[in-house]
Amino acid sequence: MVAQDARMQELEDLRKQHRELDKKALELSQRLYLTEEEATELARLKKLKLKTKDEMYRIASELGIDL
Repeated sequence: MVAQDARMQELEDLRKQHRELDKKALELSQRLYLTEEEATELARLKKLKLKTKDEMYRIASELGIDL
């Protein structure tokens, strides 16, 4: 039960991280022009966001819950 609670907390932390990454990516993508550094940062954020989402689904699958 303790392990399951820890996994649920990890899932919630990942959800928060995913929302923060989404917010940052949205802010950058709404700009009319991106510098090379900003474009690189946007790509990095998108990759990290996808990695976070994959981890969320993996944990949810282990716990037998739907996201």
